[in-house]
Amino acid sequence: MENVCEQQNELLLCGTVYQADTDGFVVVRLQASGKEQLNANGAAGSSSDSLQSRASASVHRDTAGSNTVAVDENSFTMPVRTGEYWRVSTSQDCDASGNPGQAAVSVSWMPFGR
Repeated sequence: MENVCEQQNELLLCGTVYQADTDGFVVVRLQASGKEQLNANGAAGSSSDSLQSRASASVHRDTAGSNTVAVDENSFTMPVRTGEYWRVSTSQDCDASGNPGQAAVSVSWMPFGR
C-alpha cells in the first residue's frame, strides 16, 4: 500500500523530500483499522541530505490474542522554517501471520504568512 499525502490540490508522497517556502507545520495523522502497526517519522534540516528526526508517532492494533493493545489513532505536529527541507517516512509491520496491515497515514502542510 503506497502512502499518499495530500496538500491542498497537490498529492505528496511520503518518503519524498520537500522544501518549505514559508514557516509552517507538518501535521501527520495515523489510523489503524485492523491488526497492524504503523510508524511515522518526521525529519527536517537545512539541506536535503542532512535531515534530522524531529517527531514520530505510531499506531498498533492487536486485539486478538494475548497482546491486547489498541492505539488506533495517533498524530504529530512538526515545525519547519522557511527554506528547510522536510520528509515524512513510514514503516509498516505485518501481523503474526505475515499479512500486511491497512493502517493509513495522512500528511498536511500548514503554512504561516500566506
